[in-house]
Amino acid sequence: MKISKIKMFYVKIPLVFKFTHSSKERVSSSSLIVKIETDDGYCGYGEGTPRDYVTGESIASSIAFFQDSIIPYLIYYEIENLDSISSILKKIDEITNEQSNPSILCAIELALLDILGKRNNKPISGILFCNRSRAVNYSAVLPILPVDMFTKYLHMVKVKKIRYLKLKVGTDSDIDRLKSAREILGNDINIRVDANEAWDIDEAIDKILAFERYHVSAVEQPIKKSDHNGLEMILRKVSVPLILDESLCNMSDAKLLRENICTDNLIFNIRLSKCGGIFKSLKILDYANKHGVKSMLGCHVGETGILSAAGRHFAQSIDGLLFVEGSYSNLILEEDIINQDLLFGDYGVGVPLVGPGLGVEVLGEKILKYAKGEITS
Repeated sequence: MKISKIKMFYVKIPLVFKFTHSSKERVSSSSLIVKIETDDGYCGYGEGTPRDYVTGESIASSIAFFQDSIIPYLIYYEIENLDSISSILKKIDEITNEQSNPSILCAIELALLDILGKRNNKPISGILFCNRSRAVNYSAVLPILPVDMFTKYLHMVKVKKIRYLKLKVGTDSDIDRLKSAREILGNDINIRVDANEAWDIDEAIDKILAFERYHVSAVEQPIKKSDHNGLEMILRKVSVPLILDESLCNMSDAKLLRENICTDNLIFNIRLSKCGGIFKSLKILDYANKHGVKSMLGCHVGETGILSAAGRHFAQSIDGLLFVEGSYSNLILEEDIINQDLLFGDYGVGVPLVGPGLGVEVLGEKILKYAKGEITS
């Protein structure tokens, strides 16, 4: 089957509340949705979420790359199997580099896998992982919120019996919020924090040492992503593991971190869009496993159900992920663009996806409702 048509939509969906962390304040989602159609009637969807403060890519640069470089390579390309998808992705890699446009590469890859899964009547996890699937334990994530809203959401976490919680930190009220979380939720829940590069080295050490009394399981990205010496200094002073997110966007980052930092107490935060898709994420995960580094699956704020579904397939098929984030679209988006509700249930449990392709029905009318721009081959 040949690719007959390619479209990309720039989609912005309002959030139900302002999502604030140390690097960004967001009131709407910001996604690029790729739709690929074939000459025999199949259609696949993918999503990427460019974040300039993480990967350096912008919506504008991603759109330009897609229009100028991707469409000419993809149009009329023949998709027969997984090898043909790998081949075209490698060709696209040759015209760019792994630091550039990972969100677009992720969106294209997911759309192609969605098509292949539908054609073979298999979920993408079945194509990639031989039908390995299990329920997924998701974390709740709370941004920096006013006290009343923060307390309200903590009680929701308690009612749902969520087992894992991440708190965004980086303000003068960090200790008070952490103390409140422990008082409301008790000591059985696993709580970690994410600073999003908020601190300098000394402040990070002081903060983390103060957090230890509240049994924090890990601290994410305490300082600037490029400060490897600073990360090493922090690791020498504290016992709490560090999660690296902004510092880890691709395989080159993974290798550089391992070469420059003692990895005994590190956790890699793999995000599908940030890392360039499932294939590239699997390579980072494999590298981490071979070198004794633990990993987790993260997500971007405002991901729609397309990336949520891709994350579910990834997480339901992979052993050993310490934490899993995602499937929040029905919690924080005004409206999702898929027909299913992927929100996890009690205890944070998300059921495996088993339908063909991504296993979700994408609603074209919802994409058009929130589209701010469209590119067609």
